[in-house]
Amino acid sequence: MLKPARKLLSYADFLARIDSWPEGIKYELIGGEFFLMTGGTPDHDLIKGNVYLLLRRLFPACYVTTGDANLKAECLTEENGYFPDCMVVCAEEGKKERYYDRPLVLVEVSSPGTQYLDRAKKKRDYMQLPSLSLYLIIDSTRNHVTGIYRKGGNTWEEFAFTNESTIHLPVIGGLPEIALTAAKLYEKTGVKQKS
Repeated sequence: MLKPARKLLSYADFLARIDSWPEGIKYELIGGEFFLMTGGTPDHDLIKGNVYLLLRRLFPACYVTTGDANLKAECLTEENGYFPDCMVVCAEEGKKERYYDRPLVLVEVSSPGTQYLDRAKKKRDYMQLPSLSLYLIIDSTRNHVTGIYRKGGNTWEEFAFTNESTIHLPVIGGLPEIALTAAKLYEKTGVKQKS
């Protein structure tokens, strides 16, 4: 016997339900379905804080948010609602009443349970956002950062760095060059250096 098809939820449905969620509970809208977000570890929270402070210094004139800010990601035939761990939105029209769009930088602090989503589905969706210049995936269990940055148009370059290494990225958001050091992102955490 065939089961009736589930009704996929729209982004409007997602926004309508956000206020009814219990305190501390968040979902993401992915492909028309809600997915419960799991809580982070103390190291996850410290990494997110380190990233936030770094991004605030690099982009003082922009909106820099942490995981409580909703990103509307219009990708191909679906509208998804994500809560990236950090986001930079510099375009004034990118800040809406209940969500952000037009991000310049997106960051996910990845755990074993979210790695596939962060490295596959979100990466594909985020790369379709015309405003995005940089997407970082920071591993919360080992000292390893992966990222992609837009070289121009739809051309992207992927990079990875660990431990004390520094990556130099070209112009993003009008900055001449960004230097990111893995040690700064993992400062005061218990995450061990990758050997």
